[in-house]
Amino acid sequence: GYSKRYYGPYPRYWSYNFLQGFLPALDSQASALLRSSGVRAAGAATALPALAILATDAAVAKAFDAAQPTRALWTADALFGDSKYNYFRILERDGSEPYMGKLEFFYHQYNVGYDSCASTKRAVRGEHLVEVRTYLRSEGGCDSEMVEALSLLVLDIEGADLEVGLGFHERCKGVLL
Repeated sequence: GYSKRYYGPYPRYWSYNFLQGFLPALDSQASALLRSSGVRAAGAATALPALAILATDAAVAKAFDAAQPTRALWTADALFGDSKYNYFRILERDGSEPYMGKLEFFYHQYNVGYDSCASTKRAVRGEHLVEVRTYLRSEGGCDSEMVEALSLLVLDIEGADLEVGLGFHERCKGVLL
């Protein structure tokens, strides 16, 4: 896992944005309903209300319970001073070669992670179901804001069906004092 402890000569200013979870968590019928609502991972602002409605639908909730995820996904986009740390990874349950996006092609925009690799574009969107904000402050230590959210993940791989899963979105920004 990722350690959030600072040891060493790190710069004062930093930020990170993570999305991680399991896909798919909906059966084909629920996924078709989601697609028909016009939701795309990097899509329009209408995605949030469409996902919120689906998340409260009893049939969709049942589909989440019955799902057998086949992929684990995790992303990072972090800055420690001017040093960039980012990745986009997909691990397949069947043991096939994991997908590991290249550093120069991956970035986050708020709650969407983009992998703009030349051959196949990918995007994953985290729609917050429950969100907690924590302000971390200590005398002579740090001052930061952390947002943690249980999220629906929508994975959009160019040329493939949408996949919807459950995951966790965490972002934080701050300063060492």
